Amino acid sequence: LEASGAAIRDAGFTTAIVAGMGGSSLAPDVIATAFGDLEDWLSVRVLDSTDPGAVRAAWEGLDPLATLFIVGSKSGTTTETLAFQADAWQRLHDALRARGARTESPGGFMVAVTDPGKSLHAIPHQDAMRGVFLNPESVGGRYSALSYVGLVPASLAGVDLDPLMAASVSMHARCTAADPT
Repeated sequence: LEASGAAIRDAGFTTAIVAGMGGSSLAPDVIATAFGDLEDWLSVRVLDSTDPGAVRAAWEGLDPLATLFIVGSKSGTTTETLAFQADAWQRLHDALRARGARTESPGGFMVAVTDPGKSLHAIPHQDAMRGVFLNPESVGGRYSALSYVGLVPASLAGVDLDPLMAASVSMHARCTAADPT
């Protein structure tokens, strides 16, 4: 994941917008708030409201062609997330055409975080995306912070994942001990 985050950064992306609802947006929002903008890494924004002002604010001041759009949907069918994706696809399409790119796809500026199988196949253009991260189906949305849902945005923001995961494993051990302290 860290190599993937570095490759995205090195490709010229400066911002990532995580589009998701509920469990698909909570961990990315906490990560963006807790770690802020680390120098030389992507700024992470979260889009989890269909309010037109929230959508406008998510894109405000951004170059669409320097923005990685993350479609986060466990089911692949979350209506709001797919509406965000359709909007992003059009914005990217328009920006590519304005730049004179006639063959480049908006999918090169998107990744998906979802479950395998029908969830993945429900996401439009998933076969044209820059990348797809498949979570285990057994991980519920509310418990997905340390799955690709949270770790993909963390890697893009430049968070060192080894100490993050080590601290998580340590906390898990403490919480499941017979005498938690």
